[in-house]
This record gives sequence, C-alpha cells and structure tokens, in this order.
Amino acid sequence: MVAGSLQAAVVITVTDVTPLTGDPNNGPPNSFTGTTTPGIFASANEIPGELPNLGYTLTGADLTSLGATEFGGAGTGVIQFQVAFTQTGGSAVQESATSGKVSVTGGNSNRIDDGETLTATIAGISIIGYDGIDGSDLSIGFTYAQLSNVTGTLDITHEAGTVATTTDATFDTSSFFTITSGAGEIAALNAYTIEITAVPEPSAAALLGGLCMLALLRRRR
Repeated sequence: MVAGSLQAAVVITVTDVTPLTGDPNNGPPNSFTGTTTPGIFASANEIPGELPNLGYTLTGADLTSLGATEFGGAGTGVIQFQVAFTQTGGSAVQESATSGKVSVTGGNSNRIDDGETLTATIAGISIIGYDGIDGSDLSIGFTYAQLSNVTGTLDITHEAGTVATTTDATFDTSSFFTITSGAGEIAALNAYTIEITAVPEPSAAALLGGLCMLALLRRRR
C-alpha cells in the first residue's frame, strides 16, 4: 500500500435463506443457513431471541486491508447486527415450524395475505474485537428479498421505490423492505440479502497527503 493512500472499502454480502431455523425463542445460536462472501467469514450464526427480532453474529471477517487488526488474533473479531420484523393486518410475526419462513399470524393462510404487510428493518450493527475500525465505519442494508408459496403479485417496497413481483426483488442498499399483499395475494418471506460495507475514516497520513496535494495544485495555478 502506498503511504498515505486511502484504503478501499471491504464489502461483505450475507444471504440468509429461510431466515429462522429451529426454535427462534430458545437455545444456543443456530447454524447459519445462508451464504456469506467467499473467503470473508469463518462462520456465521443466527442468534435466537424473542420474535420479532433476529440477531446475527458474524466471525472471522478479514479487515486487514483496511489496516484493522483483531485483538485475539485472526478469526476472533465479531460483527453483530439485528433484523427487526413488524407486521400490519395480523396479530404477530411468525415463523413456519417446518420451513423457517417468516410471515404474519392471521388471515386464512397464516402467511402474508389479504392486505397484510411484513416489514424487515436493520436494527443496529456493531463490531467487537478489532483495533483500527469501529461501528461508525460500517454501513449496512438489504439488497434483495425473496418470496415463496406465492399466489398473485405482491409489492416489495424499499427506500428507492416499490417492485411488483411474484418471486423476488433486487434493489440498492436499503435499511428496510416491506412486503404488501392485496386481496387474494399470498406469500411468505423465504430469503434476504444484507450488504455490509466497511470504510474506515481516513488516517491522519492520508488526510495530510491530500492536503499536501491540494496545496501543490494551488501553487501550480
């Protein structure tokens, strides 16, 4: 790395399929059922907790390219975040006992149907065990949502707009997405993708280098 240069961001992609596995209200962390960016994580776990919140712990993120080090050695650092689920039109957020899909309690199908909505929101992110980077250097958002058991066409709304779909939606990073059903429309949430971007604040050396370059350009004028 050239002295004083700015480090490139590290982008970590996490896709969780059938978001809740096992019992989300009891027991130890469940094995992560989705996928992470190849080579980034040693492991990832869902942390059971009372619905409507679902926590994640991601370990082994390699942030050395950003100048960050792990206190306990390679693979010991932890990134944690939460997804909070809310609903309208039903009585509660629920999971399928067999598939782990997320939906809404109520209606005729115990899915998302007949005017019900299900919203997933990023509810915070933190980083533990790293030196040279902290939670303020991380940004996080959803980039994808997938439906299953679909009847009709449902809307998936995110920060940039709304997509009408029978399957899934890909979108720019958003802090939330909402699945909305109309009359006769049925679905459940099968998967989502979360993108975490780590960009540390510019180092003093990088800032100094930038100021020196600006001064040089001014002198040339």
